[in-house]
Amino acid sequence: MAEENIFQICDALYENPSKHCAALVVTENVIHDENGWPRFAQPSDELRNGTLTFIKSNKRVYGIICWHVVDHFRKQLSKSGNPCNHTMRTMVNGFYIVADRFIQPKPQFGDAQVDIAIRELDPDFVSAIGKNPIDFDKQVNIPQTIRYGYAVGFPETMKYKKMEDQSAIEYLCLKPKSWLK
Repeated sequence: MAEENIFQICDALYENPSKHCAALVVTENVIHDENGWPRFAQPSDELRNGTLTFIKSNKRVYGIICWHVVDHFRKQLSKSGNPCNHTMRTMVNGFYIVADRFIQPKPQFGDAQVDIAIRELDPDFVSAIGKNPIDFDKQVNIPQTIRYGYAVGFPETMKYKKMEDQSAIEYLCLKPKSWLK
């Protein structure tokens, strides 16, 4: 008899996390150059980023991310004094803004607060960026007593800026330097 796989979601993320996840960066919307001219801001290594994981349950699609990324975004808005100063953007197939409708689930009585945030997403958005949510309803025999989680993401400490010589465009790289040829 085959051994039952109770870690189906972990296995799906281990096999190919990019299929179910996207980078989500906190960025200013507009910055001003040295002459005072406004321009659209690009992601900055000074602001946080996170990994948005897509799941599906009961025919609805959700995005899950670490709460500290959402908290950082909200603190940036508060610090700027302008509720439209920053956005959270994906960096896949151009960029798409993900509105802050995240909530932090409450822990079960006696448990510590978990660093997690969740919000519902339009399934068309997830398709538009070429992602596929993990379908929780297709998972079989998941024990209800699992008391831990599994997450994938890109370590913020490995971010760096890269300058393109030909176009003089500076952008934020989310890959280790050794991956670039």
